[in-house]
Amino acid sequence: MMDESSRDRAHIARVTNSSAADKRLILEPWGEEYKLPVGGVLDIMSEGPRDGFPEFDFADEHITIYGWPGAVISIFLDGIELGANPQKRTPVPPTPAPSR
Repeated sequence: MMDESSRDRAHIARVTNSSAADKRLILEPWGEEYKLPVGGVLDIMSEGPRDGFPEFDFADEHITIYGWPGAVISIFLDGIELGANPQKRTPVPPTPAPSR
């Protein structure tokens, strides 16, 4: 039997570029980069273990989205999936244990 903390859960977020300039969108840890144009609407759908969540870093010229261990993230710009292919992205690998 799975304990409650090991089950996956989904997160959905929407980001709109309401600035006066295009932004660069960076998806980590996959290293993917996309352009988020002025007025572009980005839907971020993430799924992974319950003990994690996506993180967002908003800078002047870019937005970085970080997945958490075991998560898969899909991003849609104005309803069209970015980086779409027949398979989902590989889940984020576990975080290595600190060395002593």
